[in-house]
Amino acid sequence: MIGVHPQKTPGGMATAYELYRDAGLDQRVALRYRASHAEGSLGYRLMVALWATLRVSVDLALWRPDVVHLMVAAKGSFFRKSIYVWMAWLFGRRSLCHMQASSFQEFTADLPKWALSYVRATLARAEVVALSPKWADFYARLRGDSRGVHVLGNPARLPPAPVRHGGLEKMQILFMGRLGARKGIWDLLNALDRLRDRDDWYAYLAGDGELDAVREKLSALGLADRVEVAGWLSQEELEHALGRPSIVVLPSHREGLPLALVQGMAWGHPVVSTRIGGIPDLVEEGRNGLLVPPGEPSELAAAIERLLADPTARQRFGAANREKVEAEYAVGVLLQELLQIYQREPSKA
Repeated sequence: MIGVHPQKTPGGMATAYELYRDAGLDQRVALRYRASHAEGSLGYRLMVALWATLRVSVDLALWRPDVVHLMVAAKGSFFRKSIYVWMAWLFGRRSLCHMQASSFQEFTADLPKWALSYVRATLARAEVVALSPKWADFYARLRGDSRGVHVLGNPARLPPAPVRHGGLEKMQILFMGRLGARKGIWDLLNALDRLRDRDDWYAYLAGDGELDAVREKLSALGLADRVEVAGWLSQEELEHALGRPSIVVLPSHREGLPLALVQGMAWGHPVVSTRIGGIPDLVEEGRNGLLVPPGEPSELAAAIERLLADPTARQRFGAANREKVEAEYAVGVLLQELLQIYQREPSKA
């Protein structure tokens, strides 16, 4: 498996790998993990990439793996990982591009014809693992064949019991993800400003990104005493935050299938998010959450306010979310699906 450095490049891609590993993937298959990217200086990133390429070359020549599993995003990530697809093809090895990108449509739309042809040719040499049915349809059209396109959502670790939502507690509005424009953090802050007259909420923002700019914005809005900017959390700290009655809000502008929503759902929380990427495959409007258009703080505020005012809906949505994750997104369930993908006959696409 080839992906980012789990400790030095935090995020959904690293978390997904760690969840599969902790669930026993390395005990079910002979697994070697090669980190091809890590945060740091340009020189350090180049060193990591070159070292990974050398190690993968040796693996392909001497170890001869049955499957080369690549965790792939857009832009530089795709072009870096494409090298391994072609290496696997030359060695006659099967490769899986596990597409984690939130913006692959925009990425390919902006490419010149020769680069788009390269993307299509690369994906035609591999099988694709998409995060949702909508993304699977997109990648099937892009590569010109639906054969060899699999669907595997992002996994979540199930807590022993879901959080129950009563009617009296002050609700935590919980945001998990990189604090920046893509995840819709500015829309959320503007939505919270519209809810300032309600005294039944506080907000907790967990993630890296533009922390100082967010704090400055909160101070300008006069909300610094109601919104905590926690930064990146350890697993223990994250579970503590998830253990409080919450409305999980992720107003992203672009997404694959956000792990933050799956995590919140696993704990039995209602969710508010946007109608983009694979989110509509995860959240059904009015059944287990509320969806709004991206970039619309007023509609976002209205959706949050609707759940603040309706504890019965919070409990109903949260219970439906826990049930959905148990059946479809629990890491044990998806580990079995991943093993089945590994064991299938190579695609003839």
